Parts: sequence; C-alpha cells; structure tokens
Amino acid sequence: HHSIIMVSSLNTIDLHIEILKPDLAGSLPERIISYQLDRFQLFLDNSIEKKIPFIKIIHGKGAGVLRDHVRQILNRHAKVKLYQPSKDDGATDVWLD
Repeated sequence: HHSIIMVSSLNTIDLHIEILKPDLAGSLPERIISYQLDRFQLFLDNSIEKKIPFIKIIHGKGAGVLRDHVRQILNRHAKVKLYQPSKDDGATDVWLD
C-alpha cells in the first residue's frame, strides 16, 4: 500500500505575486522578491513547526531569480532533508525533518 502525498493548500505555497499579493504586482522587482521570500520563509518555518514532512514551493520559471533564492535558503536550513525540482523546474519539492 503506497501512501500518496496529498498536495493541498496546507503543504503548498504559490509564490506568484498575482496570487500572493496582487496589489504588489506592478511594484519594483526587488520589492516583490523580498515580499515573496518573506512569505516563503514564514511558510517554511510554520511547516516545520507543524511537523509537515513534505512541502511544495511554486516559484515559477522566469529568470530563476526567485527559484535560486528559495534554494539558497533551503540549502542553509538545518531542517531541510532534501529538495528536488518539480513541474519542469517551476516548483521545488521539499522534504523536512
């Protein structure tokens, strides 16, 4: 019996600014990315606190700036067991300790 990992709003965050905070969509890129990273960090910390074993970060493809920042944070995080690209590199799957 295989346990299916359910991808739900509980363990997935979509960092597209149009979804996170539409009124920021026309802002400066630096402002947008810093908001996205704050929200990602919060989501990561909350997931660890709630002992959620698996999360999915949707960062989109684009130039890969957000993706690279997200993965740098994951690299440095003690509670991140492993992560791997998914959705054609438009997302990152993360396993937590």
